[in-house]
Amino acid sequence: MKQIELISLPFDSEPKPRKRASAKPAAEKEEQVREELPPPIVPTDNILDLRKHPIAYTAHQETALKEIAVFLCSNKESVYILSGYAGTGKTTIAENIVKYGLAQGKECIITAPTNQAVKVLKEKFGEIKVLFKTLHSTLYGSPDADTGEWIASVKFKAYHVILVDESSMISKTVYTDLIKEVQSAHAKVIFFGDSFQLEPVGDDPKVLANKNFELTEVKRQGAGSEILLYATCLRNRKQVVIPNASRGEVQIVGKQAAARAFLQSVIQNQDSIFIVGTNKARLILNQKAREAKFGKTVTDEPREGDRILFIGNGTYFVNGDRMTLEQVTSVAGMVLPIKGASKDTPGFVRAYLIRNYNHKILLLPAIEKSSVYHAQFIEVKEYFPDDWYNKNPITHQFELSKEVAIATYGYVITAHKSQGSQWEKVFVHQDAFRDNPRWLYTAATRAEKELTLTNESSFRRWTWEQIESLANSEEK
Repeated sequence: MKQIELISLPFDSEPKPRKRASAKPAAEKEEQVREELPPPIVPTDNILDLRKHPIAYTAHQETALKEIAVFLCSNKESVYILSGYAGTGKTTIAENIVKYGLAQGKECIITAPTNQAVKVLKEKFGEIKVLFKTLHSTLYGSPDADTGEWIASVKFKAYHVILVDESSMISKTVYTDLIKEVQSAHAKVIFFGDSFQLEPVGDDPKVLANKNFELTEVKRQGAGSEILLYATCLRNRKQVVIPNASRGEVQIVGKQAAARAFLQSVIQNQDSIFIVGTNKARLILNQKAREAKFGKTVTDEPREGDRILFIGNGTYFVNGDRMTLEQVTSVAGMVLPIKGASKDTPGFVRAYLIRNYNHKILLLPAIEKSSVYHAQFIEVKEYFPDDWYNKNPITHQFELSKEVAIATYGYVITAHKSQGSQWEKVFVHQDAFRDNPRWLYTAATRAEKELTLTNESSFRRWTWEQIESLANSEEK
């Protein structure tokens, strides 16, 4: 089998050798030692002082921190929910919370739904000695060896504090499993998130609906940031509006001009993304991006430097993770049968099997679905190498291994897939969800330095004076 080397964005996704069932996991041994430590001591430190670099807190940040300090020292509550607008400094004060918990003898686990979101958190936290993992990995570990199902296998203790960022992305199943495990262990969990971001696909547990406190004072990038002014306006107004002219960080251009600027950013290998509303638009623009990068004659076969997006949950990568391929030596292409094309007849998809030293990646260049599951692939024994599938001992069917990561090209993504990530340059075309301000808000807040919106004539147009006025007013 041919191989490919990868540069992986997710930091916590490196494969680990499988342990025999009889071996006692290292984590379990650590927990046994940890249980012998004395119980937490009532705190005397001021949570506001526990930072590497002091900051000027907003009134809301200060209130939230003091409430959370009380929560961490209480034996009554197990869940605290902190909601906040984009730019209000939710993640910033997480440093105080973690250091405060550590000072009280707690053990902190910092999580988020995707590896990319966890990577961002790790970069912000710097040298704090805590565990950073995806929520999926924290809660489920690897799939069950017998059934291949994701079953909650975590063993929290009363001294554990779990911080969950990007909580608006959490599915109902994951939320229910997490709360059950936290409460049964008498541990604590703190949810962070923005309640105006898009809800998760499927059942929405509405994690942030019953918030303990909400931050509304904008801090990130400064209150004068055009990106945040616009985002806050969308949130306060709760209607889709666009500026009537470009200003500063926000550019208003035609659809074709936006596409040209985006393709130029791809050619220059800039930190950019194009966010669209439909998977059909994603496929078309992804192909144009690859043609701009590699030339008009490029095929759908992956190449060195390609950006890919994971669209299924696996052992090492979860839905929404990203990666850049590098040092591609070769790949194996084929057409695979897959369930879901119609009720009775399987469809077929073009696929490439990519290997590196430890990872197996199934790349679907033209898949229109936003998510694909391992169980959708059939006749796996006929199409895949022996180490890409296993036999389910209950159903006695051969199934694609959860160690295989399922991906597609990732130059262009939907707003749902963009959550938990940020880029320096973000291009947005709202070709669907046109009446949904949460969609536009989610897409716009992915931009760190520059936001380009397409000039849609059907949208309500506001002057920057109107936008600024509403952004600085109370939420309606």
